[in-house]
Amino acid sequence: MTTRPKVRDGDILTRSDALKVLGISSTLLDRMVKAGELPFIRTPSGYRLYWAADVKAVAVKRARKGLKVARP
Repeated sequence: MTTRPKVRDGDILTRSDALKVLGISSTLLDRMVKAGELPFIRTPSGYRLYWAADVKAVAVKRARKGLKVARP
């Protein structure tokens, strides 16, 4: 079982951490990014990083809609 990382609003999350916080598949994360629902920072090497505050906001939004999110 993977543990959910503890994050603060100012943290920058890797893709793996964002997936753990949201409790979603990588395919869904890609769709959310493509749709503009989750902003990201692109590193010079091409990786996407995510602000923890944005990831948390998406998690809250999904929970309010009754959609799947990771358990605290």
